[in-house]
Amino acid sequence: FRVFISLPQWPAFEGMPFDNPQAKIVLKYQHKTMDSIINRLKAHPRIRDDDHLARYIGFYSLRTAEMIAAHPRSEQVYVHAKLMIIDDTKVIIGSANLNQRSLRGDR
Repeated sequence: FRVFISLPQWPAFEGMPFDNPQAKIVLKYQHKTMDSIINRLKAHPRIRDDDHLARYIGFYSLRTAEMIAAHPRSEQVYVHAKLMIIDDTKVIIGSANLNQRSLRGDR
């Protein structure tokens, strides 16, 4: 299996995260969740080391890139969706909301 997790680089709050207390909280718990996932996978007997773990899971952020008037410009792509493909036989596409309607996978 291979898991690609695409997350926004910064939470959707006004200003930069270090200026916003709510954004700091979101980033803190996002980091704790990522650590928890990685630590649980590392505990699996088939995972030999960090390089082996990287074959199964990766965390990514998306950005645009362009040149405007000879100056590089880049902006975050804010991801608000989920997509799961299982063994090329099942697909679930939905919003990223954490509720039963979004996560059930039967719509």
